[in-house]
Amino acid sequence: MIKLFFTDLKNTFLLPHMILRKDISFSEIIFYMFFTVFCYLFVSISFISVFYFLGIDVPKNNWIESLNIFEQVIRTPIIEEIVFRSLLVINNLSILLFFNIFLIPVWKFYFSSNTSFILSICSAFIFNQLNILKVKEKINLALIYLSSFAFGILHVESFSNITLYDLQIVIPKIFVGFLLAMIRIKFGLLFSIISHSFINLIPICLTNAR
Repeated sequence: MIKLFFTDLKNTFLLPHMILRKDISFSEIIFYMFFTVFCYLFVSISFISVFYFLGIDVPKNNWIESLNIFEQVIRTPIIEEIVFRSLLVINNLSILLFFNIFLIPVWKFYFSSNTSFILSICSAFIFNQLNILKVKEKINLALIYLSSFAFGILHVESFSNITLYDLQIVIPKIFVGFLLAMIRIKFGLLFSIISHSFINLIPICLTNAR
């Protein structure tokens, strides 16, 4: 199963349409989710270790402590998975989630509610057409890279004062973006949300253990 995991991960970077989605068992889902968390921990600890041996002082992560458990484990994973990974599999549900939960509130800053709704419907129609075009595979690959890098950059604490700490956070987050993209494509959005929740739970457990 480990070999299949890394095969699917490689396909996430290169050929996402080759990710195997047939004859999936519940044990396979559980393994993928927990191994995803393990891989994220391994990459994060590796970066922390490198910083430690180089003698680089890493400031405390105030952003983690600024959020409560509900925001970190439930609200944030749901919103971020919808925003960053719902469209990695283009279907009616993912289009509905993305364009009505994310884009309408964004467009309301610039347009009226009715105009925002019309723009959302038009954009959803365009994305729905992409689902039947031959360029679908290239679009999915581009969306995986775009969403993963955007997900990592989102975790920069302050763009006006970028530090080495941000590098330590952003690179593992970009990597976990690809891992969650694999989970989303293979098993669905629900399981990428659950995996995301477990990943966000780790800092809480470590903080409370100190």
